[in-house]
Amino acid sequence: MKKDNVNANVNVLERLSELLEKCLESAASIERKMDAVIGGDVR
Repeated sequence: MKKDNVNANVNVLERLSELLEKCLESAASIERKMDAVIGGDVR
């Protein structure tokens, strides 16, 4: 029983890390588009 829980938790963590990676890629992509629209680095 405990082993099943551990496996389920590992699966959840792997899924979360995949989603987080996609979010970060999307954020980076959006940031590049914003920079292009604004006209370069304003920061």
